[in-house]
Amino acid sequence: MPDYCQPPNLFDAANKSCENEAMKTHDRIREAMTAAGYTQTQVATILKVKPQSVQQWVSGETQRPKKINELASLLGVSVDYLLTGEEELADLPYSLTPRSPVISWEDAKSWPTNRAELQKSEKLGYAGNDIILNGDCYRLQIEDKSMVNYLEAKGFQEGKQIIIDPRRKHKSGDFVIASKQNLPKVFFRQYIKDGDYEYLNPLNIAHYKQIEITQDINVCGVVVAYLDILV
Repeated sequence: MPDYCQPPNLFDAANKSCENEAMKTHDRIREAMTAAGYTQTQVATILKVKPQSVQQWVSGETQRPKKINELASLLGVSVDYLLTGEEELADLPYSLTPRSPVISWEDAKSWPTNRAELQKSEKLGYAGNDIILNGDCYRLQIEDKSMVNYLEAKGFQEGKQIIIDPRRKHKSGDFVIASKQNLPKVFFRQYIKDGDYEYLNPLNIAHYKQIEITQDINVCGVVVAYLDILV
């Protein structure tokens, strides 16, 4: 098992061929839902589809759901797994979405050393069941507009979630979580390295400033997935 979290595979599967395995897709969907702790009603609500649609997915009446990318992200499995069975569910490193705890931006500053304390005080929130990860991935709900580029209409929207791996080594261009000694909580930016100059860049440059990395700033996690659904 790798020592870092694997992001959900969110590629566009519209043109992916799965003729040989299409009849088994519904079984894998049903298995992944059970493992993640989601009911058909919950999946329908989160993905904003009719309950009848989810019933068709798990019964095999619909062999390739239109929301296969969102479904895979929600269940913490890859699109490949759902469509082709090329990955066994038990062999996946983690089911990221349902098993990554949702923590506060304040608690993220001390994660994962505060994991036991948060668990004891019941401050770890999960979308599905209460399975604790062997790894250290966690989720944050975006609280501001610093990472939205309004001119290009792209970025990370307020209210949605990101999954962070605190053990992955960051490189220039990565979206990261960072902490500063005199701030009570972490913040979300893009890490840029230009020669010897390192800085943290917002996407909303009209309202947020670039931050130079100094000794009191620590990059403490890399964003490995953006959940483009409200969970």
